[in-house]
Amino acid sequence: MFLAALATLALAADPVAPPPPAPTSVPPAAATGDVYVGSTPAGARILVDGQDTGLVTPNLVRGLSPGKHSVRVEGACADGSVEVDVQAGLIARAEMPLVPATARLELITAPAGATLLVDGVERGPSPLVVDVPACTAHAIVARLASHAEATTSVTPAAHATVPLSLVLSPERFGTVVLDLTPIDARASLDGKSLPPGPQTLEKVPAGAHQLLVEARSYRPHRATIDVPPDQLLRLSVALESNAPARKLALRVGLDSAVTASALAAGGVAALWHIENVAAFDAYLAAENDDEAEIIFRDQVEPGQVRALAAAGAAVALAGVSTVLWITTDFSPGGEATPVLNVGATW
Repeated sequence: MFLAALATLALAADPVAPPPPAPTSVPPAAATGDVYVGSTPAGARILVDGQDTGLVTPNLVRGLSPGKHSVRVEGACADGSVEVDVQAGLIARAEMPLVPATARLELITAPAGATLLVDGVERGPSPLVVDVPACTAHAIVARLASHAEATTSVTPAAHATVPLSLVLSPERFGTVVLDLTPIDARASLDGKSLPPGPQTLEKVPAGAHQLLVEARSYRPHRATIDVPPDQLLRLSVALESNAPARKLALRVGLDSAVTASALAAGGVAALWHIENVAAFDAYLAAENDDEAEIIFRDQVEPGQVRALAAAGAAVALAGVSTVLWITTDFSPGGEATPVLNVGATW
């Protein structure tokens, strides 16, 4: 003990001796909390504050600092997000149904400024960025004056950004000459009604168009026509009369009426025969000859005549009906006259 005291005094007297090391201490561990994440349906990827955790729902995300955190889940074509308040030593819950995910379309056209329609809804001029439901087919149409419209379709994946470019070609036109029979027939092109009668249509956009020709008492004619650019297209359409169809309908109606009459006559004959059988039984059961004679004269004989007459009428009508059905022509009366196209270069 005396030696230890001398050593202490010696160190205190030495000005170059290092001081004794300070005792070290371990800081306490930071308090954290956990979040249980679930989704409907399950199996969605879990992201916390934008960082992929490598986990899928349902699962427990551990070791989050206390405070607000953004929890997002992403499925193949659906996602969801919620903000949770994490508290130290506790487990917060983040459960949510998945809603359809979106994707982003970056649309450009050449030339620029074309009006863009997505799924039939006008969205604005190009270039354009639009969000659409993911995993669903979308039709994109670009329109610009004096240009043929351009179309495309795309089925984007969830959360994807898809660049799309549509090129519009300068529009070219043709001329269509319509010769219609009958003279008062009316035509419509792509649903737009035209004046009645023959006519010449100028500056018709080249390409496919839907033609409809109609007239009263005639069968309508529908056709797809292809207008060539910088050329003349002559269309001759002769409508077929509806008379054969009306004639067939009247004949079938007559056949059906005769057949129904034959069946009705047969039913009446059967009913009168039953009544006559009952009258004949009453004749046989009569108590005396006078009563039997009256029954036979007033009931049995007239009943036999009526039943035989009705049966004969039924047989005759059935024969007429058979002949009518056999001789009825059920042919449709021919197809509509085809459109005749004659093209000539200007």
